Amino acid sequence: PSAMLGGGHGRLLCDFNPATIPAPAGPKGPTRWANFLSGFGARYITSASQSARDAWASPARVEVGGVAVAGCTFKPLGLYAGQRYEIVRLFLRDGVTGEEVDVPSTEDGDAARTTESGGWELCATVRNPTWTPWGASEVGVDLAELRSVREELAWASRVAAGGGGGLLG
Repeated sequence: PSAMLGGGHGRLLCDFNPATIPAPAGPKGPTRWANFLSGFGARYITSASQSARDAWASPARVEVGGVAVAGCTFKPLGLYAGQRYEIVRLFLRDGVTGEEVDVPSTEDGDAARTTESGGWELCATVRNPTWTPWGASEVGVDLAELRSVREELAWASRVAAGGGGGLLG
């Protein structure tokens, strides 16, 4: 086990006997595939309809209490590209003094002026129960490439249209 854990220590907390593990239950053959495809389709429809509702309901900016999509992956912080995160807090942090000032959204006038003048960074506290089970992570909005759901879907549509046009051309 230490080779699998990068030289670390690990231990099973129960007796292991392959004969005592029950075989997977459920239908076999074509029925299993039909159930799989049915469940996959239902999950896809649910996810697509949720994305559409989020796109229409959410503004074209990242704001506190809203949802944003990460544009890059940074595993130690639980940040994964394309995943949605709830915005718990948005704030400006002074790079010199460490002072923090809360802002309501990324399009707040004070936030734009302060980050342009230099020395301040726009940061967000993000949460997703799947990717940040420890609670929340703090990230730089620009470094994490946080975008609103509407911006993300518009970007995905442009990429799909460009790819489809390339295949047809």
